[in-house]
Amino acid sequence: MAVGLLAYICIDIFFPNGFGGEDEAQQNVAVRKTELNIGAPNNISSLPIWIAQEDSIFDSLRVDITVKDFTDPLECDVAFAEGKTNMSITDPKRAEWLKTTKQKNYTEQHSLPMPYALVACHNARISSLQQLKDKLVAHTRHSAFSNSFGHCLDSIHLSRDSVYMVQINNPGVAMLMLHNAELDAAYLTEPYIALAKAMGHNILYKNHEQALLIASPELSEAQLKNFNKAYEEALKRIRKNGVLYYKDLIARRCKCSPQFEKELKVKF
Repeated sequence: MAVGLLAYICIDIFFPNGFGGEDEAQQNVAVRKTELNIGAPNNISSLPIWIAQEDSIFDSLRVDITVKDFTDPLECDVAFAEGKTNMSITDPKRAEWLKTTKQKNYTEQHSLPMPYALVACHNARISSLQQLKDKLVAHTRHSAFSNSFGHCLDSIHLSRDSVYMVQINNPGVAMLMLHNAELDAAYLTEPYIALAKAMGHNILYKNHEQALLIASPELSEAQLKNFNKAYEEALKRIRKNGVLYYKDLIARRCKCSPQFEKELKVKF
């Protein structure tokens, strides 16, 4: 009995799925891969993709697509670079990084609004860029944000070493830390900028870039034809209904409070 019990324990530890190595049920289930796989970061630039998915526009046009939401925009681009997705919405500076550093080619399909801002915590009592010396500021590497911050510091003759820069890629996390006074300032995208304003935080600097919807050059025009039709239909709905019509969708996909509604002003 002792030997049998010992043998049972050993088998259970080293062969949890039996002697076949994998769960038999998993072996029998074929994993279906879609033709298009798009990475959508959690900011306002992804709104047309979310609408095309949730309003079943993709389904009605028979677009074989998987939409993968990313809370980390850098991770979203790395997934594209590694071939885990074949479409992505990206920051223009990080698109350059994909080409130069990651040696990843792409075709530009569309441009999308990408407002961003440097927001200061209201508790920090910072009202100008000059007051950022020795302060803790969050940004994202290889982004338009970090590029613009360098220009901002140069314009006021403030050394880059005099500001403590921390990398926080998820804008939702940066927003929460800012509100909890764990950061003095942070670069945010919409709808987090509008949410920060609604909560009383200070906008130190604001700018507007065009995000890029990129695709792998391996995708053909025929593969992208119905996708682009769905995209254009989603844009029509945004322009007809207005961005705030989709406030609940934006709040859910960005995992934030819909309090941004009074301050959110973005045009597609």
